[in-house]
Amino acid sequence: MKLHFFPGTTLEDLKGFSELFLMIPFLEVSTFQELIKSIDWHNDGLFSKSFFNKSPHSLSSLEDCDYGVLPGKYQVGDSRISALCNVAASKGKKVLGFHNDDSEASYSLPPNLILFRTSIGKSQIHPQERVFPALVADYFPNHSLPNVSTNLKIGYVGRNCPHRERVLNQLKDLSLKVEAQYTGAFWGTRSDLAAKLKAKRDFHQSLKDCSFALCMRGAGNFSYRLYEALSFGVIPILIDTDTVLPFEKVIDWDQHLIKIKEEDLFQLPYLLNKKKFSPQSNRRLWESYFSLEGYSRKLESDI
Repeated sequence: MKLHFFPGTTLEDLKGFSELFLMIPFLEVSTFQELIKSIDWHNDGLFSKSFFNKSPHSLSSLEDCDYGVLPGKYQVGDSRISALCNVAASKGKKVLGFHNDDSEASYSLPPNLILFRTSIGKSQIHPQERVFPALVADYFPNHSLPNVSTNLKIGYVGRNCPHRERVLNQLKDLSLKVEAQYTGAFWGTRSDLAAKLKAKRDFHQSLKDCSFALCMRGAGNFSYRLYEALSFGVIPILIDTDTVLPFEKVIDWDQHLIKIKEEDLFQLPYLLNKKKFSPQSNRRLWESYFSLEGYSRKLESDI
């Protein structure tokens, strides 16, 4: 794709992190340095390959581009958005925006804006909205793929929210092998870096030890764990909360995960034994579609 990045990206925009994934290969060294300074620990390593490798896209003027791209994270109330979309519309161009956020609110979008957002319900998604996957760094290479034929253990590491505890208790009542570890907040605590690092290490160990990973929504209607599990070749058990998945028109998700409503959990033991999954296929899916580089290449097919 030929992309046009509107001028005026600020240091505040750089805090959007994953929303900048298309821009990373084109950033000046000094700008990338500022990004790295402000990046949070959870996204450490996410951008390295993209900055040093060539982008599958090219830069273009607004007149010649395929799409304009909003600077940073889409923000409701950002006065620049309507102005930039109007300028693009005057050239007959559509604009891409990205929004990694827990909000499920309905937004009034400019008619030429296509918004990719992490948190949305399948029953309420707007025709101009797409699902934005949670982009995560690759921590897999030193690990081995799980053996789903001999190991049916289900792992969970995360906050002990009431709805998650309820589901985990149901899994245990079904006599399933569950390995659950609770943390106080997203990756441990909000302020203790050591606790966060321990929680992340524990989660990666869980992905090494288990063939399946329980993935549930948090404050937003999406799951980081889903994409992290795929990156390790683990099979996600996704609790369906009006969930819409990215690339549903081209990915046969039934081949890669178990998507099940909470009221249907009694069927899970049967599904675990009946369905045939390939850890290798899940790892390849993540590399092709949901690694930062893979997603950048595949994005156009979802527009």
